Amino acid sequence: MPDYSATGGNGGGGGFVMDPATNLNNKPRAIMQFVDDGKATTGVVSITLDFKFNLTGTGMFGNIELYGWNDGQTGPELSAGGPNANDPTYNVTNLGDATNLLGGTGVQIAASSFTADEWGTATIASSLDLGTGYDFYAWRVG
Repeated sequence: MPDYSATGGNGGGGGFVMDPATNLNNKPRAIMQFVDDGKATTGVVSITLDFKFNLTGTGMFGNIELYGWNDGQTGPELSAGGPNANDPTYNVTNLGDATNLLGGTGVQIAASSFTADEWGTATIASSLDLGTGYDFYAWRVG
């Protein structure tokens, strides 16, 4: 897969994942990236991402989702989150023709497994088989 990097912030505090216990109006938001791969990546791949959490409080996490689709198919529609976790548009994913490559709601990375304010690496998938590959991918990190 192509290298992916995401940085972000929102008006509530400078990180793209915020502690919902103490930031009731600034729930976790997602950062998305669409990748045009042209089926260049095929077969079995491993996926690791570097994370840095400002806080490692109870309940904080990062969630990773990956979708693949081909030319002529409808790609996913991803919501970056509504105004709060009770909003019906919060983290909605309409897949269209895309395949959910990590299954379910993706892979959750617990902040408690990291040291606050230090970069750490998390394995998202150690052997994900992309088969013949996809023309396009969409990542959501949030």
